[in-house]
Amino acid sequence: MVGWTVLTLRGRPASAYEFTREDSHDAWDATADLAATVAVDEGIRAWTTDSNHVYARLASDTGWQAAETKLKTYAPMLRDAVVLRANNTTDTGMARYYPTPEFYTDEFHETQDDGHYVGQLALAVINARHTILARDPFHDHLGRHDDSYRADGNPLQKRSLEDNATLDSR
Repeated sequence: MVGWTVLTLRGRPASAYEFTREDSHDAWDATADLAATVAVDEGIRAWTTDSNHVYARLASDTGWQAAETKLKTYAPMLRDAVVLRANNTTDTGMARYYPTPEFYTDEFHETQDDGHYVGQLALAVINARHTILARDPFHDHLGRHDDSYRADGNPLQKRSLEDNATLDSR
């Protein structure tokens, strides 16, 4: 059994974020703080950001409880979240939508009979129902942002704080 868990974390708008540094409705401050927190979290294997969302792949596939524990850790910065648990041996995936870290209100379970790559249909259904950009940018064929996101074709890797400083200086 080969499985993985990916979190889609959407930052709070500035008006709802206690530690905002600017007077605006943008979620940038919460998203930046989410990214910084995820970057140093030992329980995260890889992460990336896009459009007020942080995507994080857990280091081990230990179940829903581990993912929900992460959501509670990030709660002050979260507007909402999606957790995808996928398994490419059984070709199944389940995505859950969390309007708050304490509970989920929607889930979609895809089966091998759906004919899609693992997790793709589950994420698409949650996207449509809740307008959150739930994706899995860590696996080929699934949730790639666009063709230009990683033009070199290499898989996304966990970025270090030095990498982020280099990107910020551009």
